[in-house]
Amino acid sequence: MAGRVFPWLSVLLVGLLLQANLSLASISAFGSTIPLNQTVVFVAGVSGFSIPTEIGLLADLQSLLLNGNTLSGTIPTELGNLNNLEQLFIVGCGVTGNIPSEISQLPSLLSLTLSNNNLDGGIPTEFGSLPSIGSIDLSSNTLTGNIPSELGLADTLEEVVLDNNQLSGEIPIEVFNLPALRTFTFENNSGLTLPVTPEPTPAPTPEPTPEPTPEPTPEATPEPTPEPTPETTPEPTPEPTPGPTPEPTPEPTPEPTPDTSDAGSIWSTYLVAFAAAFACLVIQV
Repeated sequence: MAGRVFPWLSVLLVGLLLQANLSLASISAFGSTIPLNQTVVFVAGVSGFSIPTEIGLLADLQSLLLNGNTLSGTIPTELGNLNNLEQLFIVGCGVTGNIPSEISQLPSLLSLTLSNNNLDGGIPTEFGSLPSIGSIDLSSNTLTGNIPSELGLADTLEEVVLDNNQLSGEIPIEVFNLPALRTFTFENNSGLTLPVTPEPTPAPTPEPTPEPTPEPTPEATPEPTPEPTPETTPEPTPEPTPGPTPEPTPEPTPEPTPDTSDAGSIWSTYLVAFAAAFACLVIQV
């Protein structure tokens, strides 16, 4: 069984070391007996010791459960080195001092319970930067000051328990607006006040959109009416002076057209006359 140890035996040996007021650095002396890759440490019913700073050496630790012990001293800041820590429970142990802000450096922390102790000071504003936190229980201590509005940045936070402290001031509305929040209790903090919720501003009634006024059609500019040209008064036409009445021109009498029908008789007459005259001439000769 070299190199192996049952989980419960590891817990028992850790408990014995703590009871003997030995530091957790002594664990390394056991070599493979109690490896430093312990994932769960649970100690209960122990008194007369403080949490050793060497707890920060357990790099693989996932759960640190210290419930119902009588401890002295403060919570060591070296807890901030436990990058794999998911559960941190220090409940009813009587630890004192401030809550170390280094706890906010734990990227895997899901549950933080530090209730029923003698912790004082304020709630670290850095808790709002815990990327995976789901539950924070700081009840039954002597915490003072305001609830930091930065808690409203922890979008994964589902439960916040702050009962029985000495907190004061207005509770930040950002905590109430946490998207995943299911439980938020803060009883017996006489100095806390609820946030003043501003009355919702009524949405402005949209004014009716006026129908577009048609642009007036430009009237045709009337062409200037030409001023009437004054009519020229015609000069009176002088009445013609009556001249002498011309005598009527006699129509020419048409010459009688010779009747060609009698041409033959005329020539006959001429011939007879010529013959008579010629006969007289012969006779005289």
